[in-house]
Amino acid sequence: MKRPEGINRPAGPSREPSGQSEPSGQSGQSGQSGQSGPSKRDPGAKAARAQDAAARRRPQAPRGGADPTTEPIPLPGGAAATAGVGAAEEPLAHVTEVLPRLEGRGRPTGAGSDTITAEERDSAETALTAREARRRLREATAERRRFERSEVRRFTKRTRRRRIIWLVSSIAIVGLVAFVVVGAYSPLMALKTIQIEGAQRVDPAQLATALDGQLGTPLPLVDVNSIQSTLATFPLIQSFSTESRPPNTIVVRIVERVPVGLVASAAGFDLVDAAGVVVESTAERPPGYPLMETQGAPSGPAFVAASSVIRSLPDDLRGHVDRVVATTNDDVTLVFTGVGQQVIWGSADDSAFKAVVLAKLLPQHDPNTPVVYDVSSPNSPVWH
Repeated sequence: MKRPEGINRPAGPSREPSGQSEPSGQSGQSGQSGQSGPSKRDPGAKAARAQDAAARRRPQAPRGGADPTTEPIPLPGGAAATAGVGAAEEPLAHVTEVLPRLEGRGRPTGAGSDTITAEERDSAETALTAREARRRLREATAERRRFERSEVRRFTKRTRRRRIIWLVSSIAIVGLVAFVVVGAYSPLMALKTIQIEGAQRVDPAQLATALDGQLGTPLPLVDVNSIQSTLATFPLIQSFSTESRPPNTIVVRIVERVPVGLVASAAGFDLVDAAGVVVESTAERPPGYPLMETQGAPSGPAFVAASSVIRSLPDDLRGHVDRVVATTNDDVTLVFTGVGQQVIWGSADDSAFKAVVLAKLLPQHDPNTPVVYDVSSPNSPVWH
């Protein structure tokens, strides 16, 4: 360690220490003599060398410290001799300096440790810097990955939406196919109830009994052709339709034939519809239906024209018709009840317009007066 300027190490005592202090004159004389040190044979020189060695072993403050220390300096005269004797007889007191400890280290710095302390400090700072760099690198890497994932999600939003739509559609289609397959072959969808609607003249229980051969069949596999063949045996049924109501019910809607008139028969009267199918047979004439007197078979042109005219009449006019006479499809005549008023209708063409014209002519004449109305040409009706 560098000594303060102007202070040199004094020469050792010239004589063996005896516990008594030397005269101050001798001490000063030896200090002024300029000798570099006492003789090797001098016991005082040995004490000085021991003192120098102890001073070198003492802890020294680091370079550039805020509170540097110096080695013990002997005082001139008796004080120097006394100090020299004391140094030979008693252990030297060590000067302890409180130095800042290196971060992360448990021991203080000592003499000759300037280079070691700097190296250790640099090593610790390097280690701390490396750890901080690794930590920041990990954080930057994680942040970069998060940003990349967000960018990927942003740029693939439409693709993911289309993928989800296709996935949902595929699942729906597969589910629908699976439902159809399960419904077609699973006993959970087996037919257990047949419900009849629209039957008035036909007994619904009789129809259900006729269709009970379909019971136990899965709803998608119900044979409509078989139902049609069964219902065709009922002449009063004109048409039908079916509706499946999962899981176990089928609804059969019936459209019955509508009778339009009577046809005389050997047993009495047959109530027939527009196609000439017998709906009901009775021995007596039922009220409300006109008697159809046509040329040819019930399915011939004259019968078809007569039935078409009857269906075009309003309910109030139809109730007044007693007979419908048709020799051909262009010669249809209506005969009213009472005094026998007649209406020459002609063909079945423009029947709705002819019915409107006839409804306006009837109030103009007394119903008890025999009148013949001719509406075969509805734009120029005549009566006589």
